[in-house]
Amino acid sequence: MSQHWARLRHSNETSVPPLLYKFKTTSKDYEFHVTDLTCLWSERLSLRDILQRAEDTGASIDPGEDPDQFDVLLEKIGDALRGSQGSRVAVNPGMARDSLEIVTVTPLPEPLKPLRWT
Repeated sequence: MSQHWARLRHSNETSVPPLLYKFKTTSKDYEFHVTDLTCLWSERLSLRDILQRAEDTGASIDPGEDPDQFDVLLEKIGDALRGSQGSRVAVNPGMARDSLEIVTVTPLPEPLKPLRWT
């Protein structure tokens, strides 16, 4: 994935300052960084953490099924972050002080529900 910062297009751009993001994936983890050029927020999830989150949230893609499904999950998250057609990104205040919650929704082929990733 991209090593460069890109503009994060999100549904609440009128109430949230412009944000830049970087999303890097490997076969064992991902790193996600967001900045408004004043603060930097980041998340790094290992394969195990990603599998657990997918299970806990009932993700419509099961990354534990096989390595290909793991790759598809990360690709679809990246698609939403890049603003692919039909995808949405929302930025919300996080549960912890000074944190953010980024929610991506990516359409999938029928009969699958869209992929929602927080």
